[in-house]
Amino acid sequence: FLEIGCNSGRNLSFLYEKGYRKLGGIEINTIAINEVLKNKFPDLHRDSQLLVGNAAHQIKNIGTEAYDVVFSNAVLVHIEPKDISLFRDMARVAKKYIAIFTVENPTSSQPYKFEKIFEKLGFKMIQYKLFFGKTLSSCSLPIEHYDDKKHYYNASFIRIFIKNARP
Repeated sequence: FLEIGCNSGRNLSFLYEKGYRKLGGIEINTIAINEVLKNKFPDLHRDSQLLVGNAAHQIKNIGTEAYDVVFSNAVLVHIEPKDISLFRDMARVAKKYIAIFTVENPTSSQPYKFEKIFEKLGFKMIQYKLFFGKTLSSCSLPIEHYDDKKHYYNASFIRIFIKNARP
């Protein structure tokens, strides 16, 4: 598994505890990797391929089809248009699957149409699930969306893609 935006390693740690050992992560926050993850999950830090920096640049250091699964949790909607090469490299690095977990504001247009992007890169979406409800967040929406100024309404999506024939 390779996680794009692994932060301090919570998701990777879960996989590590389940026995997975070929793990990797890319994180822009140096402190999250070199201090928090290193101190909280020292075995994971030692045994994993962890890259610090801009994901669109760092993923280029990873070989083709190096990981069975490439995934990201609440990161890809924040990728700047100048860095969309990240999506092409995710497809290059993934041997079998890409899994994307996003929280998207249903009242605004989203910057990327992930289904179209990954289909053009040789993947087929095999799972799509939408969860809609209240979530704690610091995300700012128009005040009419707030019921107590601590929650906002959002849509959480899970999209799983499988590699098919090369485009």
